[in-house]
Amino acid sequence: MKTISLLFHIIKNYFVNNKNIFIVFSVSYILMGLLTVFIYGAFFPYIAQRKSEELTQCRYTVNFKQEMPIDHLDGFSQSDLIKNSRHFEVETRLSEETDDGRSDLLIHSVFSPEHDVILNIKKDGRLYFTDDEIKNNEKVAIVSPDLGRLGDRITLGTLGEFAVVGVLDTIIPSTAYIPCSLYVDRNLTVNTMHFVVRNRLDLKEIKGLEDYFYADDDVLIVQGPAPTLNSMIDDLLNWTISFFIIILLIFILFLFFAQYMSEKNKRIYSILGILGENKAEILFLLIAERCFMVLSSMCIASVIHFFIRDGLHKILTLPDCRMIFSDYAAVIFMAVLASLIVSAPYALSYLFKQYTVQLKQSE
Repeated sequence: MKTISLLFHIIKNYFVNNKNIFIVFSVSYILMGLLTVFIYGAFFPYIAQRKSEELTQCRYTVNFKQEMPIDHLDGFSQSDLIKNSRHFEVETRLSEETDDGRSDLLIHSVFSPEHDVILNIKKDGRLYFTDDEIKNNEKVAIVSPDLGRLGDRITLGTLGEFAVVGVLDTIIPSTAYIPCSLYVDRNLTVNTMHFVVRNRLDLKEIKGLEDYFYADDDVLIVQGPAPTLNSMIDDLLNWTISFFIIILLIFILFLFFAQYMSEKNKRIYSILGILGENKAEILFLLIAERCFMVLSSMCIASVIHFFIRDGLHKILTLPDCRMIFSDYAAVIFMAVLASLIVSAPYALSYLFKQYTVQLKQSE
């Protein structure tokens, strides 16, 4: 309680004796804090891409060690991320002997309700199967350019003859999509499955998803969107370090204010020392006053940012801000830590001065 009381008295003394300067620098603290929070929320990749619905940020691929029956995938439907995914398709390889040697066909099938082929681009025709084609097990296919053109009738290995209803714009050869009902009816196996989640997963969700799949001994590898979990962690650390350096530079400017106010309040610290207050306590007060100013300013800046961020991002034509409470807490923590670092040299040097000399200088 004594420390809190002293800290309150010191800050109050700042305000009473230097009201105009205190207000100017306090507003500057808040504006710099607002700038820091804005930079973090607008340009920090992990924040900017959170809950993104872009296909490249939401696609996952699971490769199996061997060919699996289609029924094996039923066990994965227990995961809400897969059960509620916006796209789900499977892939198998059909090998056949040709005049040129052994050839592999990549047979895909979409099991999503819309039956749209969203993981490829259309070159000609359509990228979906109609309800009638699904219901009647019709032999229609959407294929890569090397297999045929729109309207052609082609042979897909042992599956027989198919009518081409769509052509993919892809460089992957020997690729064909067939109706999901036909895929099941022919009892085709699964080598790989692809699914697209509703929106970009955070680190915790990615880790949970990977653990869920790797608990199955038949799963060989889980491939997520770029960046992967490991690269996301690396990018997070690298960008956090860069962002921390920016904060450090900003708060070096704040140090001038802190030093100025401490000089104005030098008399109080000198009297405390002469009255027997130990140096550790004075050091704590010197650092605490700076931390308090930064903490209170950053909290105010964070509240202001929360209420103006949507309008600010719209004015600057930036994506919506996706900062959550933990993000604000993180940037406030880094700001306070930065203030500790820039304040430490001055606070330590202050303790080596004689209290009587400081008292005389403050007169």
